[in-house]
Amino acid sequence: QRDVRTLVSGIDPGLPVSAFRTQSDDMMAQALRERVFARLLTGFGLFGLLLSCIGLYGLMSFTVSQRISEMGVRLALGAAPPSIVVLVLRQAAALAGLGLAIGLVAALQVGPLVESMLYGVESDDGVTLVVAVVLMFGVALLAGGIPARRASRVDPMVSLQP
Repeated sequence: QRDVRTLVSGIDPGLPVSAFRTQSDDMMAQALRERVFARLLTGFGLFGLLLSCIGLYGLMSFTVSQRISEMGVRLALGAAPPSIVVLVLRQAAALAGLGLAIGLVAALQVGPLVESMLYGVESDDGVTLVVAVVLMFGVALLAGGIPARRASRVDPMVSLQP
């Protein structure tokens, strides 16, 4: 900074030099708002993913607890535990599929608004949408897998008692 001040004062001693910064610092300062907005949206997205996982887990856990007698009857009649897991996971997948369909429609509607706020973001980026769908579906299956596994391990004699 001292070298720049002496260089400028050597050219014109009356020229005031108060503050200066590099071009990369200037570009970083101009993009600060966009970076903060992108981080905020990322945080909200991760929080939404966590909430959906907890909600689906709670719903599937409640559904399994309500149907525990049915699962016991199925196991007593010879159903294999993996078929019970598939039964519960199919229900979780149906709920996740419905939520994903609604979410994709909403994302495609709100996408142009976000595109106008962030530099270099496209509203209909197929790779991003596919990654989001796969991630959400995987989290939904994980959230439904815990109650499904619990349902497949139920003792038929205990679940059939009044």
